[in-house]
Amino acid sequence: MIPPKIFLAAAGLLYALGFLVCFLSFAKSRMHWFPRGEVCVGAGFVLHLAACVLCPFSIMNLQHVLSLLAFSMVVLYFLLRLMKRGQGLWLFAFPLVFVFSAFALVLPLQADPSASFSSSFFVLHILVALLGIGGIFFGILYSFLYLIQEKSLKEKNWGAVSTLMPSLAKADSFAVHSLWGGFILYTIGVAMGIVWSYRIKGVATSLNLKEVGALVAWVIFALLLFIRARYGWRGKRAILLYGVGVVSILAAIGGIRIL
Repeated sequence: MIPPKIFLAAAGLLYALGFLVCFLSFAKSRMHWFPRGEVCVGAGFVLHLAACVLCPFSIMNLQHVLSLLAFSMVVLYFLLRLMKRGQGLWLFAFPLVFVFSAFALVLPLQADPSASFSSSFFVLHILVALLGIGGIFFGILYSFLYLIQEKSLKEKNWGAVSTLMPSLAKADSFAVHSLWGGFILYTIGVAMGIVWSYRIKGVATSLNLKEVGALVAWVIFALLLFIRARYGWRGKRAILLYGVGVVSILAAIGGIRIL
């Protein structure tokens, strides 16, 4: 049997190749190349799925979590493309998918978790939280696309940008919907984690790095959405909060290794 890491390595290479082809279609204004890049990413997705099916999954291994996060981002990307809302996302999504896959490939496996970490409720908590994180990441990516499109319009620099990226209004609308959808799922995931912790440990939170990072990220994005709704913050003014929120999420994911 072919080792799962071979499938994951091949998927990572196809993700990188897909991004390269899409980038060249953008840089060289060769729009007919772009679908070929997406085909490469789609082929990588199939191999990634094979790796996930063949590898015994442990939700408390950082390697597996990163692999699942990369996988879920590809799923969300193609779902958004089917809904005509994925325009321009490749510019940030494909490199992130490749980076997460690469780290999943090179990180060592950890020891098997305890039975409590393998319970269906805990696994569901992690899956819902990861989908929420994927939605939040896509909301942030749309916000960056908003900045890029805004700069292009101000400088009257059109061409490939207008073809491969959403309009200013669509980028802003997609960012809001992705952030809200991701935040709602992330909130449900965090709430499930608190319930699980209370059932298993007798306390709502142990205040370790993973849990603190998750809670700080929730507060940051709740604050961001409130400020955006109340004061209309977007673009450069929201970037700092985005950065702090992403660092908190990454700290929560990294905390899995020392839980």
